[in-house]
Amino acid sequence: MTDKLDQFFSDLDPLEWVRLLVAADLWTEVEFDDGVTIFEEGATSQELYLILEGEVEIAKEVSEGKGRKVLALLPTGSMFGEGALLSDKPRSASAVARSKVKVLQLKKDDFDAFVREKPEDAAALLLSLLKVVNRRLQWTSHELVTLYDVARIVSESREDLQELVRLVGEKVAAVSGASSGRIVLKSGLKTEWGDFSGESETLEVKDLGGNVLGTVFLVGELKGEACKVVGAIADQLGIALADRAFMEAEKGRGKLARRNVSF
Repeated sequence: MTDKLDQFFSDLDPLEWVRLLVAADLWTEVEFDDGVTIFEEGATSQELYLILEGEVEIAKEVSEGKGRKVLALLPTGSMFGEGALLSDKPRSASAVARSKVKVLQLKKDDFDAFVREKPEDAAALLLSLLKVVNRRLQWTSHELVTLYDVARIVSESREDLQELVRLVGEKVAAVSGASSGRIVLKSGLKTEWGDFSGESETLEVKDLGGNVLGTVFLVGELKGEACKVVGAIADQLGIALADRAFMEAEKGRGKLARRNVSF
């Protein structure tokens, strides 16, 4: 269990690590198959989870009977359900496995008993968890700033798609830390950086309808949060490209209508 906890708390100082290991027996390894609901929105379950392998979708009901809005797709290394340790309120969103998922689970009853029996060690565990949450919040802030920059790039490069793709590629390179990469669109537009060779991770560029407009190829080891931000950039690029295609189609229809009127 020690090596698995180290995936999440490797930046602890020696004293914090010793105290955390006292709580190692509180964690249980659990697996969920793809598509399995880990907990439903409104449920009273009170477990916290650390993702060892796989992806978990966090979603919330938009309105009764009208489906769910996906809030996040959490990769390996993420934590979710942390509110369970601090509140008796029902779950505010649902969690669903989007691949075969392996997690470490911490039950609130076990944590509460640990607080009573070893309050100092429990405080150290809680502090460690807060550090993980803080790390995630920092990445969320970074993601918001990055997406603002991409929105500005889209606005300023709307009439020059090749320049748009090039600037988005520069942003992807900076955010991902990938040694090299390439963005290739079905329209024929592309951009790349570094010495593009070797195995690569791929992310699809899609429009809001889920239609694939291209692919982002990244070479190098990418951390989960960086991959998430790059995915958000790819989504924003897809929306911008679809919007441009729609505007061009509307212009074409407008010209055809004016031509028909002239006859």
